[in-house]
Amino acid sequence: MGQDLYYFAGKLREEDIIKGNTHFAKYQYIETSAIKLFEELKEENYLIGTSFNQFSEKASYYMAELNIIHPFREGNGRTIREFIKILALKNGYQIKWNSINQKTLFKASVESVLNLDPLIKCIKGAIKS
Repeated sequence: MGQDLYYFAGKLREEDIIKGNTHFAKYQYIETSAIKLFEELKEENYLIGTSFNQFSEKASYYMAELNIIHPFREGNGRTIREFIKILALKNGYQIKWNSINQKTLFKASVESVLNLDPLIKCIKGAIKS
């Protein structure tokens, strides 16, 4: 994704990024932060066997954490949504991101730094049976 547009596509960012009031992880900590987060997900057995509510809450947590790690210069939102979509499929859920308002989802992602509730609501609204 994006390899024809940006020379840095698919590579971890090598600079610090701030968007608005959000300070993303310092680039020196991207790899170690991501490894720690994915180890945590592995310890939770990739959320397999969780209820709808548990999955929605945990998926929101992982989505928010990945967003704050912000591993790439561009394409983080799309990449993270795809990751959560695949995680949902592995748990028997189908996420339709286009079924929720994209501005609402973006705002919930920004707010997730301090409050996961709006993001949980978005994920619950995007899951289709």
